[in-house]
Amino acid sequence: FNEICIINQIYRVKNYLNSDQKIVCEIGGGFGSLASKIKKIYPNKTIILIDLPESLVLQNFYLSRLFPKNKFFLYSDLNNKDSSKIKISEYDFILLPPWSKDKLLKKNSVDIVINSRSFMEMDKKVIKEYFNFIHEIIKIDGIFYCLNKKEKIINNIPIRIAEYPYDENWEIKFCEQNNMHPNMYDIIARRAEIKNYETFNILKNLERK
Repeated sequence: FNEICIINQIYRVKNYLNSDQKIVCEIGGGFGSLASKIKKIYPNKTIILIDLPESLVLQNFYLSRLFPKNKFFLYSDLNNKDSSKIKISEYDFILLPPWSKDKLLKKNSVDIVINSRSFMEMDKKVIKEYFNFIHEIIKIDGIFYCLNKKEKIINNIPIRIAEYPYDENWEIKFCEQNNMHPNMYDIIARRAEIKNYETFNILKNLERK
């Protein structure tokens, strides 16, 4: 069932992708299922996975066996190389823990950002930090795909997708209840040069529970 859900996500977002978008960043990629499918469909894209060390171990194991000839960049490589001289596009997969993400990813360097079912596991402070990071790295016309629960209680505080801290430079291209998980929303947004306050109206009108 999980694999069917992942395929559904690919189907949902692929209409907003093109061959010129080379750099994909997935925050919280599980064991690498979505990343593997993106790579199979778009072999020319570099996929950056930002996750906790335990998940990175699983992702490295899973992806390296599916793509044994692909080029991987790991956290240990970051410690052994000058980050200013690393060319992201030379790698197929880049696996990094959260605390090192700013060392490699620079302003306006990423075409596509994906978060699927992991922001809903974070508190508001961490979500805000990630949104600040996304706002920094995403290119103009870049795509941000978010799939998370309408509401989940974390530390006795409700975490709602309707309250995620999108800034005014997003244009919502798609926003609907997920057809396989009715308690979640699919949101696809495009990074815009011009401020677009309609985004706030769309988000605030989402169901909260």
